[in-house]
Amino acid sequence: MSAYRINSGDLPTRESRLHRFKQRSTSVIPIDEYVDSMGNSKYDAEVIETLFNIQGTQCAVCLETVENPTITTCKHIFCKKCIYQSLKHRKECPCCRKEINPESLILLGKANSDSYKITEGKASLMGFVIACENGNLAVVQDYINSGKVKDVNMKGVRSNGWKGYTGLMMAARYERLDVVKYLLSLPQIDVSLTDDTVGWNALHCACYNNKHSLELLKLLLDHSTCNERVINKTDNVGRTPLDKAQYNNKGELKNEIIDLMRKRSAKSQSELEEGATLQYFKTHNSNYILHVK
Repeated sequence: MSAYRINSGDLPTRESRLHRFKQRSTSVIPIDEYVDSMGNSKYDAEVIETLFNIQGTQCAVCLETVENPTITTCKHIFCKKCIYQSLKHRKECPCCRKEINPESLILLGKANSDSYKITEGKASLMGFVIACENGNLAVVQDYINSGKVKDVNMKGVRSNGWKGYTGLMMAARYERLDVVKYLLSLPQIDVSLTDDTVGWNALHCACYNNKHSLELLKLLLDHSTCNERVINKTDNVGRTPLDKAQYNNKGELKNEIIDLMRKRSAKSQSELEEGATLQYFKTHNSNYILHVK
């Protein structure tokens, strides 16, 4: 049997190998496409929630807001620079220590729905939900008064491209107090509604991100459509508004928000689950929703 000889000229050069690696490591997958490829476990639902709120996600390496979000095969998210630097020293995930390599990393890009992106100064081009998100009260009022928006509870697209949010949810999340006051003055407004992606209501949004005043949260709690069931509504991974304040709010008002919610009979996920019957069922978007009975 004759030996098979390899011509050295047929082997890829170091430069070509480097070029191919660079192409792989810099390829970008839009966040919405990545979400579509995910499974339907409870852990996947938690990762999806993080991806929907990527702008506020913290990198576990540098402890700063994540830049150029890059996700591992074990679905942990880091700054691109941080995770590549970490892998130079040890080929494992900094969070769970699972073995990973640079070729397996996925750089997450913007959602495909770029047409919903807005820039400062283009208020006249904004949709109703985005106007609420950005606190443009005059634009919000114009949508209502002109009849362009006939249903104040209509669900639309927020500025990052994710669909299924009401204007009240977005105004509550970004502490647009004037907009919240105006929306709550409208007779049809409903605080109890939840979004179509992670299952948050306006209280989840306010507890998650409010940092400057308790007034907005008090207005929501005092509204006629807000009751104990709304206060203890669980999202797609079983978290209540109180959980959002306890685990996600990084502001100085965190403890005051928790105290206020407690005074209004708010409970955490673990308190609701104590002695209760839990049921998880799959939704159309592959999330699992927790029902507590």
